[in-house]
Amino acid sequence: MFYSNSFVYWIDLGGGQIPMKIARVRFDGKYPENIVTENLLQPNYIVYNLDLHCVFWSDVGIQKVNQISFEIFLFI
Repeated sequence: MFYSNSFVYWIDLGGGQIPMKIARVRFDGKYPENIVTENLLQPNYIVYNLDLHCVFWSDVGIQKVNQISFEIFLFI
């Protein structure tokens, strides 16, 4: 589990009929969102990059590091 940018991010390894996923939710518990639900074999680490505004995760099952980016809207 990792938190950043007002969200908590985690890897859910699923089990039974529940599929694996990488998800996030706001600190207040609102707006849960599955951000990755496909091409996960054995994810094991997750990191949020503050500079790039993206999540990186490693998957030892496919021996690869992946990423997903988020658009950040700034209100001034």
